[in-house]
Amino acid sequence: MSAFSFAEAICGQFDYELIRAGGVSVCADPETLARFVERLSELGYSVAESVYDGVSLVSFSNSLIGAIPMYSHYEYGPGNLNSLHGMLQDLEVGRGLGLLFVIRGFDQAFSADAKWAVDFLDILQLASYDRLLMGQRLIILVELLDGSIKLPRLGGFEPDRYPS
Repeated sequence: MSAFSFAEAICGQFDYELIRAGGVSVCADPETLARFVERLSELGYSVAESVYDGVSLVSFSNSLIGAIPMYSHYEYGPGNLNSLHGMLQDLEVGRGLGLLFVIRGFDQAFSADAKWAVDFLDILQLASYDRLLMGQRLIILVELLDGSIKLPRLGGFEPDRYPS
């Protein structure tokens, strides 16, 4: 079972284009992010949001984990990105068209620990790819308001930035 039909791919459907570009996209302003979330919700995506609280990267990643359905037999190791990766491999996308992760306040998380923040996004990008292998859809939208922050390639893809 494929995640997208041939017709969806040929038509350049909005979600197809986001996933085809690597699954992780950057929104450079709150209005663009709000439009994208609204559009994907209208398509049938479930939404899980995480907001960096400015205090702890652990609570940042845990807030994302708390917003998505996970198998209960995992114990999340605080700040342990390997554990996060393992959990996301068993991600339950649910009944909708797909799942949308919205990451807000990423500027502050990047400023707190750039390597951790990029590794976090890299793991989310890999989870998006893993879901495609299972015929499911996972999109990650990252709010990154600081235009001076340039993210490296994630899983071989340079994240698209909107507006460009």
